[in-house]
Amino acid sequence: KRAVVDITVSVKCRIGVDSCDSFEYLNDFIRMMFNSGLDFIIFHARNGMLNLTPKKNRLIPKIDYNMVYKIKERYPNKRVGLNGNITSLSQVIEHLKIVDHVMIGRKAYSNPMLFGEIEGFLSGKKDGIFDPSEVFFSFITYLEEQTKHCNFDINRIIQHITNLLHGWKDIKKFYKHLHSYNH
Repeated sequence: KRAVVDITVSVKCRIGVDSCDSFEYLNDFIRMMFNSGLDFIIFHARNGMLNLTPKKNRLIPKIDYNMVYKIKERYPNKRVGLNGNITSLSQVIEHLKIVDHVMIGRKAYSNPMLFGEIEGFLSGKKDGIFDPSEVFFSFITYLEEQTKHCNFDINRIIQHITNLLHGWKDIKKFYKHLHSYNH
């Protein structure tokens, strides 16, 4: 029950599991959670398949945003969020017409500037709010500072920032420079 804690209670879950994938099954589960005092729910809009690997579970069960939309329609006064294959600002805008929140998952790795686009849209700034070069050079400064205090593999960290430079004509030269810096 919600009464035992004094913080916001949220859940992230799939829309079903294995063959338990009907709207009625999901609605019963959600009703029980909301009746227990749940404040907020985010759905990964796929069925969870226990016989699949986590990687295959991100690809094989089909996305069903409509199942989440129906839950929001059923519980209009509850906070409902959506996650799963959301890869663009236009998708975020469309989903926010129906649900309260949108979660960006793996796309954050391959296109971290998507968050700048979203923030730019929300704040009314046409071109977003982040300049990739400013973010990148701030990150380099951060890395230099961190390497003074810690011994770590820089390659594991730079993989997350180099996507900012996608399409840059000198990217291969730059990668070589970063990797040599690590040694």
